[in-house]
Amino acid sequence: MGLEAAAWRYFGRPADELSWAESAMLAVLPNSPALIHPGRNRERLLQKRNFLLDKLLENGTIDEIECELAKDEPLPDKPLPMPDKAYHLLERLRAEGGDKAYTCTLDPALQDRVNAIAANYFEVYHSNLVDNMGILVVDVHTGEPRAYYGNTHGLAGGLRGADVDMVPAARSSGSTLKPLLYAAMLQSGQILPGTLIKDTPYNYNNFSPHNFSRSFDGAVPADEVIARSLNVPSVRMLEQYGAGRFLELLQAMGFSTINRDADHYGLSLILGGAEITLASIVGAYRDMAAKLLEDSTVDIPLGRGAIWLTFEALAKAGRPEEEASWRDFSSGRKIAWKTGTSWGNRDAWSVGVTPEYAVGVWVGNSDGEGRSQMTGVGYASPVMFDVFTALPPSRWFSKPLDDLVPIEVCHQSGLPASRICPERDTVWVPDIKVRPDECKYHRVVHLDAEGQFLVNSSCYPVEKMVEKVWFVLPPAMEWYYIKNHIDYRPLPPKHPDFDSGSDQGNPIEIIYPQQGVTVVTTRGLDGVDQGVVVRAAHTDPTARIYWHLDDRYVGSTTGDHDLMLHPEPGAHLLVAMDSGGASKSVYFVVK
Repeated sequence: MGLEAAAWRYFGRPADELSWAESAMLAVLPNSPALIHPGRNRERLLQKRNFLLDKLLENGTIDEIECELAKDEPLPDKPLPMPDKAYHLLERLRAEGGDKAYTCTLDPALQDRVNAIAANYFEVYHSNLVDNMGILVVDVHTGEPRAYYGNTHGLAGGLRGADVDMVPAARSSGSTLKPLLYAAMLQSGQILPGTLIKDTPYNYNNFSPHNFSRSFDGAVPADEVIARSLNVPSVRMLEQYGAGRFLELLQAMGFSTINRDADHYGLSLILGGAEITLASIVGAYRDMAAKLLEDSTVDIPLGRGAIWLTFEALAKAGRPEEEASWRDFSSGRKIAWKTGTSWGNRDAWSVGVTPEYAVGVWVGNSDGEGRSQMTGVGYASPVMFDVFTALPPSRWFSKPLDDLVPIEVCHQSGLPASRICPERDTVWVPDIKVRPDECKYHRVVHLDAEGQFLVNSSCYPVEKMVEKVWFVLPPAMEWYYIKNHIDYRPLPPKHPDFDSGSDQGNPIEIIYPQQGVTVVTTRGLDGVDQGVVVRAAHTDPTARIYWHLDDRYVGSTTGDHDLMLHPEPGAHLLVAMDSGGASKSVYFVVK
C-alpha cells in the first residue's frame, strides 16, 4: 500500500495533510501492518511511533512542544473505507486501463458537493421508486469534467441498477434536442426568432404528436416553441428542415449513439425517438457555449449568431408546457437550460450552460421502468439548479456582433416586414444571405363604410369602400389562435351580395381528421359506438358548412364546425362545403 493510499485508509485525508504523529505511525506501520487492528498490539505500535517522534526531536526536525503534542495524539481506532468520490469514473478508467493510479480533472470540493446533492435528492426520489441518477459537470473552456456522478452506488443496500454508469448510458433523448434544431434552422435562414410556427393537429403516416397540455395555440413564435418545448410545432419544424439533414448535424455534434438512418427515426427524432448519452448532450451544449468564447477553436456546424439566439431563448424563465409539475426556478444567475422527458416517464433530463460550465442531469431507473410524475422539470431540473448554485457565479455570453445583423420584422408574424406591415420590430438575426419570405399574413382588405362586411366591386360602390390592412391567419391556425389571443380580430363576414369568383384562397380547412389518418373508434360500456367528431374552420365566422361522407350528406354546422359521425370501418372520403361553393376534402380510414 502506497503512502497516499495508507493516508486515506487510516486517516481519511491525503498524505500532505497528515500531522507529525500520523506520518510517524504510517512510517513504522509497513514493518508490522497487522499492528493497526483494534485490540491487537496497540501498545507496541504506540511505542514504535513515539520512538520515531523522539528521533525526529533529536535530529531537529521537530521541537519539544511539537513532539509532546504529537505523542498525545491517539492512534486510529480502525481502518477507514477508501474514498469513493467518483466510483463509476474510477471503474470506467480501471476497465479501460487496469489497476493503477489515475490523474483526472475532477474538482474534489465540487465532487463532494455534487455527491451530497445527489444523496439528498435520492432520499426523496427513492420513495417514488426512482432509484438512479447521473450528473456531469464540464468546464466550458477546456471540455474537461469537473464533477462526475455516475449513479447512486452505495446510497442504499441492494439498490437496483446503481452499478450502471449513467453518464455513457444510452437513453431516450426526450425534448433535449429541440434547441439544436432551432439553432440549425436559424443558421439555414429558414426561420427567424419570431417566425410563427403552425400549432394545430398534425398527422404524418399516422404519427400524430401532441403537446404536453393536449391543447393547441394555432401559431407560436419559433423562440417560444423552444422555450415552451411545444411538440407539434417542433415536429413541423423538423419536417421543414428535413430529418436526414438534422441527423447529419447531430452526428457531427458528437451523438454517436444516433447511428441509424433517417427513415428509422422519422419525425419522432425530435421527440425522443433516438437515444443519447448524458456525456453527449452535455458535450453538445458545451461545444455550443465554447464557440461563443473569444478565440474559440470549436468546430461545429452551427454559427455563433444562431447559438447565441438559441441560448437567449433557453434563458427565458417560466416554461410550463412540457411538464405539469412546473415551478419557477430562480438561481440568481442567467442559465440557458432545457428539460426533457421520454415517453412513459422513463427518463428525466435537464441540461444547462453558462460561459463557464455545462451541467447535465439524468434521473430515472436504469432498467427502464417509468414512474408517474417523473419529469425533467420536476426531477432533473432541481438537481441541476442546485449544482449550479454550488458553482461560482458566471457572466453571460457576449453578443457576437460580428455574426449578427439587425433587420426589420413584422411585429405580429416575426417575418421580414412587408411594405404594408403596420408595426415593425428591429431584431438581431444570423448574418447570412438566406432569409424567410416577407410577412404573408398582413393583407389589404376592403370594407363597407361601416366596417361590417368585406366587399368588392360586385356588391359595393368602389368610391365608398374603406381600405384596411388586416392580420389574417389560415382557417385552422385562426381557429386555435383566437382562443388564446383575445386581441386577434377575424375578418368581418362577406357582404351578402359578395361575388367570390375573384376571391383567392380556400376559406375552409378540415382540422380533424387529417389526410390519411387512421381513426380508431371505441365503444362505451353499453356497447354503443362512440363515433368520430369531425372538425373544420372557416374564415367567415358566419358561414355554414355542409358535410358529406362518401357522397352522402350528413349534416351542416355554423360557428364551431364540429359534427359527430359514425362511419363504418374502412376508407372514407369526407367533404366540407360552404354556400359559396368552396370545398375541402380528406381521405381517412376507420378501424
